[in-house]
Amino acid sequence: LYEFDHELRTRLGDIISMVETSFRFHVGHRLGRSDRFAHRRPEKLGALRPADPGAPPEPTTAYREWLKEYERHEKRARGDFVVHFRETYGPHLPIWVATEVMSFGVLSGLYDLMTQADQEILAARFHISTADGKGDRGALSNWLNNLRNVRNICAHYGRLWNRSFDVVIDAPGQARADAGDLLAPLVEEGVNNRLY
Repeated sequence: LYEFDHELRTRLGDIISMVETSFRFHVGHRLGRSDRFAHRRPEKLGALRPADPGAPPEPTTAYREWLKEYERHEKRARGDFVVHFRETYGPHLPIWVATEVMSFGVLSGLYDLMTQADQEILAARFHISTADGKGDRGALSNWLNNLRNVRNICAHYGRLWNRSFDVVIDAPGQARADAGDLLAPLVEEGVNNRLY
C-alpha cells in the first residue's frame, strides 16, 4: 500500500504540475492583455469596494491580504529572470513574470480576485462549463483549492489513496445538467470528497 501510494503521489504530482504550469500561463496572459501590472491594480481585477460617499473606491480586504502575501513571494524571488527584470525594468514584476514566483495558493487567490468575465474565460479554457456552456468559474475555483490541497499532500509525502477531504469537489453545471457527461459522477453524494 505504501508503494502504491508513493506511485499515486508521483503520478498525480506530475499531472498537477502540468495543470499548474498551464494555469500560470493563462492567468498571466489574460491579465497581461489589459495591464502588465494588473495584479497590482485592484481596479483591473474588480477588487474594489465602495468607500464613504464622495470618496473613491478602495481595495477590498481580500485584495489587500492577497497583495501582502504576494509581496512576500516577490521579495523572496531570486531567479535569474527575476534579477533581470528588476535590474532592467524596475522593482516590480509584470504579471507574466509574477505568476512564476507565486505559490499555487497565491495564484489561486489571484484567480478569485479576477473579474467574473476573466474567470469565466479561464474556466472555459479548461473546459469547465456551466449548463449553458459558459465557463463555470465557481467550479474552477473549487477545483484549484482541491488541487492545491492534493499538491501539498504530494509534496509533503502524505497518504493520498482513499483519503477523505474536507472540501468536496464541485461538479460543473454542465455535469449537473447532463447525466452522460464525463464528470456527472461528481454530482452523486459521497463520491466527491475521497481520492481513490
